[in-house]
Amino acid sequence: MKKPAFIGGPVQDEIDEIWTKITQLQRVTPKTKDEARVISDQLLALGNQLATLYLRLPEPHPPAMPLDMVSEVFRFTRPYTYNDLYQSMVAMGQLPSKPRMRGVLKRLAGQDATLVAKILKDAMDKDDVMLYELLRDAGVAGYDQAVDAFINTTYPGMTFEEIFLEAAKVDKVAVVQLMLDKGVDKDTVDHDRWTALIWAAAYSRDAMVQRLLDAGANMDIQDPDGMTALMWAVQEKYDAVAQRLLDAGAGMDIRDIDGMTALMWAAGIGSDAMVQRLLEAGASKDIKTKDGKTALMLAKTDAIRQLLLQGRF
Repeated sequence: MKKPAFIGGPVQDEIDEIWTKITQLQRVTPKTKDEARVISDQLLALGNQLATLYLRLPEPHPPAMPLDMVSEVFRFTRPYTYNDLYQSMVAMGQLPSKPRMRGVLKRLAGQDATLVAKILKDAMDKDDVMLYELLRDAGVAGYDQAVDAFINTTYPGMTFEEIFLEAAKVDKVAVVQLMLDKGVDKDTVDHDRWTALIWAAAYSRDAMVQRLLDAGANMDIQDPDGMTALMWAVQEKYDAVAQRLLDAGAGMDIRDIDGMTALMWAAGIGSDAMVQRLLEAGASKDIKTKDGKTALMLAKTDAIRQLLLQGRF
């Protein structure tokens, strides 16, 4: 790791202090794998501190800084994501602008053409959506080629739709966003007729659900059993995901192939809190299943029966 350029001022004192620690650690010869791992972690943490110092510099920052320092720091702090840096800066009250961060990436890519592909792969491997979007919007040369290379290497022989659905199943939000940017239909279905949103809701992928909602995914598509994303979230007791869908306007009175609604599912599994949320949101308690049962008749607990009888929501 190369020592960053001299910039002067109070920041230079902090840089020198960190650099002294880095130099000392680099001179240590570890005797065991555990010792080597400890030293490596310490070096990575120090590298992260250097990157944070750069982001704290007032505008305009010295032009030598990103070239002499940040490119080295970025390579050295690979386990840390730009989102980590961004959130730490927020906590410190030193919020860097996204344009500045995009500028850093553009300078890095301009210095090393191979770095675009490396940054993209890092973003995808770590599911660092912020880093991916910063790189996408930075306008760097070689970006499209890097995307094509990543797709062909990581998902050989797969269509964009297949990649999109596979990424949704394994909770790879960055890859899902990449495929959306490639023009994939957000409501495409797999061979089981499940959408990405249904997958995300059924397995409590909260960040994925929000990303798909932001993209305009249809919340009311039903799988072959008539289940919607909301029904799956309710049935699996993923209350946070269910609430997110409710807040986004998901249909509450849609019925599955047996005539069950989300409220009936909540009542039947004994989810008092979800029954109350659905009633407060305006879910109908009078709908009947195909065999004539209401949510009240399916209620598993006395508390749920009381909620349904009150009818004050």
